[in-house]
Amino acid sequence: MIGAWRAALSAAAERTHTSYAHPQGLLELRESICRFLAMWRGVIASPQDVVIVSGAQQALSLVARIVLDDGATAAIEDPHYQLALHALRAHGARVVGVRTDVEGLVVDEVPANARLVHVTPSHQFPSGTTMSLSRRRRLLDFAAVNSSWILEDDYDGELSYAAKPVPALRSLDKRDRVIYVGSFSKRCFLPCAWATSSARRACVATSCARRRSTTWAARPSSRPPCTRCSNAARWIAT
Repeated sequence: MIGAWRAALSAAAERTHTSYAHPQGLLELRESICRFLAMWRGVIASPQDVVIVSGAQQALSLVARIVLDDGATAAIEDPHYQLALHALRAHGARVVGVRTDVEGLVVDEVPANARLVHVTPSHQFPSGTTMSLSRRRRLLDFAAVNSSWILEDDYDGELSYAAKPVPALRSLDKRDRVIYVGSFSKRCFLPCAWATSSARRACVATSCARRRSTTWAARPSSRPPCTRCSNAARWIAT
């Protein structure tokens, strides 16, 4: 597999330019991600809804900067991914842990003033629980009623012993309250992730502006270069 990746990367270097891509990421990769999401995660998105980032942690950081004011309440699963907690606190959020059980997040215990709810519904970290359909619907209703945002970290979402993985929470979202974050890290060797927010292109535009003025200006290497992105686009299509 490593040899195949190396060969594909060499081929990608011959067909792509050496500069950095569009602030949202290489169009070829965003198009490939949209096809993948529709087929495997039940998420319908256009390339204009997708932002390529260097990893899920950077996606969370960008979302926190966009939707959270200093002192705003963010809810997170308990137990949870520790780096998600650190990222939210780093942006001034008041983080509240919410209990999980065999059905996933106990939505009735989420504070009504939570501006952002961070969840891993397909494969809860670290328990591995899959959020039930009833809890998913309740969480979507909660977000709509309280004007909250849901950040769906689709951790391991595409990996399943079943014939087809459980569709993403975002696929049930009819009121545009879910910001979906996915990653390549379990499929190939690229430290790259993506975030989608269909029909919320103001969020996409804001995230691109934030990256241009902060992260990318200080650390150009935090942008995945075109060669690796082009390779990933064709790799995930196979």
